[in-house]
Amino acid sequence: MAATRVTPQDVSDWLVSAAGLADCRVTGPVSSRQNSRLFYAQCGGTQPMAVKVCLRPDTDDLDTESARQQHETLVRVHRAMGDDAQLSVPRPCLLLAERGLLATEWIAGRTIANVIFSWRCGADRATSLVARAAHWLKSFHAAHGLSAGRLDVDEKLRFLARMETERPIDDPLFRAAIARLRGSAAAACVATLDRSWVHGDFTCDNVMVADGRTLGIDVEVRYENTTVHDLAPFLNHLELRSLHPSGWRRVSALRQLRETFLATYLGKDASGVRLPLMWLRLYMILQGWATARAKPRAALAAWAVNQSYRIVIARLLRQMSGAR
Repeated sequence: MAATRVTPQDVSDWLVSAAGLADCRVTGPVSSRQNSRLFYAQCGGTQPMAVKVCLRPDTDDLDTESARQQHETLVRVHRAMGDDAQLSVPRPCLLLAERGLLATEWIAGRTIANVIFSWRCGADRATSLVARAAHWLKSFHAAHGLSAGRLDVDEKLRFLARMETERPIDDPLFRAAIARLRGSAAAACVATLDRSWVHGDFTCDNVMVADGRTLGIDVEVRYENTTVHDLAPFLNHLELRSLHPSGWRRVSALRQLRETFLATYLGKDASGVRLPLMWLRLYMILQGWATARAKPRAALAAWAVNQSYRIVIARLLRQMSGAR
């Protein structure tokens, strides 16, 4: 069955027939992403559940392997961070891998992105939420600490060389950014950095707040690397999101939000992390720019996306110049 055609009734039938539940009321999808559909389910005698149906972006087929991997990841992270911890992940409930389905406890909360970029959110509230995201990430990394290491710049420089060949961008700013990465690579890999498992997509969209709890969602932990691999995408996403019309009210507070996030996560002595983090941010934003330019868009939308990436890249180049 193509996942785009999965209905609430399908999910209800699966929960009854395959999971042995009864009196299931399913609504949704309450959220649709490129690789999943999320439903709300309330079955007799159980707490409300968030039911995720995983799908393959290229074919829309049910993705059984992804469901299995995501469930195993949730079990592993939930066990490491603690069952009742205020900083954790949603509690995994069940897995129906053959249906591409996994279920977790239902979190009656909102993502940090939805709150921060709401017109009702004040500056103090936005700052406190960014700090909560940093606290969550620090706890997540502490739950799987590894021996320290250095930023893997050689591998990334090889990728940049392939990108120049396969997806070149004929833009002076792009070329300047590539040159800066190559010129500062040796300095960026000097510092010894903390290592842990990597969330895989740590952004404001993937942190939820509910009452006193802060929970990470869509956790992958397929890779282990330096912890800046989770700091960098959070900061890049925060800046790109603020350049969307719905995020313009946060532009003036970006520096404060960025510094709050870093100070909360890194503490007072962050000098050794600054250059590797900026280097990685620039590397990742160039990847994102090349990917975004390859997607078909209307002319105005393509121009807006292009300008957003250019603004963030130019800022990073200025920051890296000042860090010397």
